Amino acid sequence: MRTLDLYVRSLVGPGNHDKQDDLLAAAARLERTGVVDETRFTVLGEKLCRCGRCASRRPTRERLREIDRWRSWAEAVGATLLLDEHPVRSSITGQEFRYVVPPTVTLVCRVDGEIEAVYPSRRDGSVVTPADYLEAATDGAEGTPSPLDVGTVPE
Repeated sequence: MRTLDLYVRSLVGPGNHDKQDDLLAAAARLERTGVVDETRFTVLGEKLCRCGRCASRRPTRERLREIDRWRSWAEAVGATLLLDEHPVRSSITGQEFRYVVPPTVTLVCRVDGEIEAVYPSRRDGSVVTPADYLEAATDGAEGTPSPLDVGTVPE
């Protein structure tokens, strides 16, 4: 089973409506044409806190685990994810913790539940965005091999 998971920071944002709608439409086209079996959509949030308290809450814990799965994929294939993670120190409490800020849109391609690719990512010096990948996969639906079938970054 081939699945596309689209993760967004938020449902709306200045200037992002059209881009987000285009990506969702492209993913839906791939499902309608049978290139993928299912598309799913998840809102991650603007940033995820990795402190013990936040990470113990189910929604945050599940999202952080998903991001950790992306990292495992990236490490296994020699890719770099375009996540922003940085420490924050509270001037009031003195506590220090880390935030993960995901890309505006992240696309995860799965085959039988296993991650085949995560976009945006950098591999061999090239960055491939979700839009790049969906365009290549759409081209595959029209007769050329689909990157979803081979599990590689489109060139």
